[in-house]
Amino acid sequence: MANLTPPETEAILTVCLTAAFADGEKHDEERCQIKDLTVNLAGSEIDLPALHQRVLLARPVLSDAVRPLTTLASRRLPPMGRLNPTKPTA
Repeated sequence: MANLTPPETEAILTVCLTAAFADGEKHDEERCQIKDLTVNLAGSEIDLPALHQRVLLARPVLSDAVRPLTTLASRRLPPMGRLNPTKPTA
């Protein structure tokens, strides 16, 4: 996994949260995957509850949200199932 900066990690998580909230429904599986992604990418560096709130209240523009993704490594992450190799993929 690439070493991402906190702004890159926050950008990726913002995109994930925006996509998860797009249908207006709350799915436990999506929440678990986003939590796993957060742990894998950032550990405790990102305040996920605060980021949730910002995404829900501010409705970020995705072109602005992805601006920190300036490196090839930050734009090329493995598919979700490969972020945690100890967890079986379905």
